[in-house]
Order: sequence, then structure tokens, then C-alpha cells
Amino acid sequence: MTMRFDNSETLLKKSFEDYSLSRGERDDLRKAIVDLDPSPHDLRFMRRRAFEIAREKTRDTSDFHILQWLEDVIKIIERSQKKITEEKHVETSDSIAAFSPGQGCRDEIISLIRNSRRSIDICVFTITDNRIYESLIEAHDLGVHIRLITDNDKAHDTGSDIYKIFRKNILVATDSGSDHMHHKFALFDRSALATGSFNWTRSASERNFENLIVIYEEYLVTRFSQEFDRLWGMLPRMQKIRGNPRC
Repeated sequence: MTMRFDNSETLLKKSFEDYSLSRGERDDLRKAIVDLDPSPHDLRFMRRRAFEIAREKTRDTSDFHILQWLEDVIKIIERSQKKITEEKHVETSDSIAAFSPGQGCRDEIISLIRNSRRSIDICVFTITDNRIYESLIEAHDLGVHIRLITDNDKAHDTGSDIYKIFRKNILVATDSGSDHMHHKFALFDRSALATGSFNWTRSASERNFENLIVIYEEYLVTRFSQEFDRLWGMLPRMQKIRGNPRC
């Protein structure tokens, strides 16, 4: 949970105390959501948090009251999404497209990292963008399980963040041959997939013409998850040799 969502999180928990949304709570929650100017991914995150809050209480009280509260909250989130779409023409499909030069691709990746609660599986050519690196370390410190597959040659490049990531006790695997591990995809909580030409580098954001697609479609998420697991099972792990990382 990031600071960005603290207000809406507080409103959700407060409204759940009596298992109902009063008119004032509805208005406050709707305003908090609109003020966030959330992306479709942010709205998915909020819906998931509402379900998680309800799930935490299912053993303590009547399921009927919980489901009624949850139904009301989801309606508020969906109506807020509709309002944002009407006013700002925000894309509301289950896929998101971003392009560079510019911050669009990087911002989508950072948003996905910060909203992840359980796992992040990354399969990219290299990482040199310090903002992405810092977001990964923040997620790792919050208990998100992170695995990284990357290219062994690019790990040695000047400015590469791969060794820094490894030294933070994040699991890293690399290809071991002369050919390159040239994938560019990542999975977030095994429910969102980010892929495209975009490398996780400063030059990709600042100079290159790149694209990134964020997809929530179950079949594609599953297929990329299977590919990640296949590679993770066959590629060697980065290890420390006399205090220094070695691919």
C-alpha cells in the first residue's frame, strides 16, 4: 500500500465498521477516488483491497452484511471510474498502452510495482533506470517476493542495476550462453502482465521510441507465467563468489 492510497484505505476501513456505507461515506469515498485520478490498474487495486478487507472479516460476522458492504463499495468505485472516463476520456479497457520517449512506460511499471502485494516476476534484458530499481527495493522491503531473470552480459554494463538488486537479496537468474536473454516482460501478483519493446533503462524513457502494454487477460498472464517458470527452472542463479556476484 502506497501513501497515495492511504486516504481511500482509511475510508474503506472506517465504513466497514458498521458494514454499511452512509450517504456521507459514499460521497467521501467517491471524492477520494476521483481526486486520485486513478489509472485502470489503480482501480483494480482498490477493488482488490475492498475484497481483501471483506475477506479478513468473514469469520467474525454475518456474510450477508459483508457482501452488502462490498457490493456498495464496488458500485462506488465503478461509478467513479465512469465519471473519470466521461470527464477525462480515460481508457477503461483491461489493457493499457504506453509509449516513449516520455515517462508513460516507466510510470506504468512503477505503478505496477508499488501496487503489487505478493509477487513480482521480471524477465528483462537489463535494468539501468534507478527509479525502477528504487521501486523494486521498496517493494522487496515491504515483503513482496521478487525474482529477476536477465541477460548475463548486460549485467556487467556500466550503470546496470542488476548487481545492486542481487546484493539486496533478491533472487536473480541469468542466461549462461553466448545468445541473449532478450525478453521484456514482467508479472505482478500473477494477475497483470507488462510487455513490449520497452527496456527498463533510462535511455528507453528519455530517448528511444518504445512501447509497453499492460494486460490483465487471464490466458496471456498464464502463458507468460508458464514461460517465466520454465526459464526460472533451467537458468543458473547468480551467486556470490568471495563476496562478489558472479553470473
